[in-house]
Amino acid sequence: MPDQDEQQEKDQRNQPKRNKSTGIIDPHDRFFRTMMQYQGFSAAFFDVHLPDKWSRHLEAGSLALSNETHLDKQLQKTMSDLVFTCRIKGQTSYLCLLVEHQSTPDKMMAFRMMDYVFGVLRSALKRHPDQRLPPVYGLLFYHGQQTPYPYSLNLLDCFDDPLGIMQETLFQPVPIVDVNQI
Repeated sequence: MPDQDEQQEKDQRNQPKRNKSTGIIDPHDRFFRTMMQYQGFSAAFFDVHLPDKWSRHLEAGSLALSNETHLDKQLQKTMSDLVFTCRIKGQTSYLCLLVEHQSTPDKMMAFRMMDYVFGVLRSALKRHPDQRLPPVYGLLFYHGQQTPYPYSLNLLDCFDDPLGIMQETLFQPVPIVDVNQI
């Protein structure tokens, strides 16, 4: 059972973002958060926006909004997140929505998204250190004025890599030099 401070922190994370200069709650954030609390709406949203491989296997009725957040203090200034748990083929999975609060798109958004996904995975590893990691799907919900989103959301495009080295190594098995095998 969470203590009072932990509960206050969870409740605060689920509050809509306020504009720092005006103190007014961001209407996009409030509307989106309110609608996503309704399972019918969130299920329909994910049905439309998830890749087929996820939506085909998502167990009906298993979608639940979590009180978790995986944003560090710096990211919380410009973003909020909604974390959902669901069951896919009998396995707990995470659907994570980032709600972007910047009026200016970010060239490094793909990196920020990957950093966020790894934050979710770190939390899962901390909770269940003896289990394999759950699938995590990160989705950016952007409502900035510049549309369509002007920057690549491919992580590889964040690198200054004219030789394409990162494409050949990123998300590949880690190379190892095992001195016992030499």
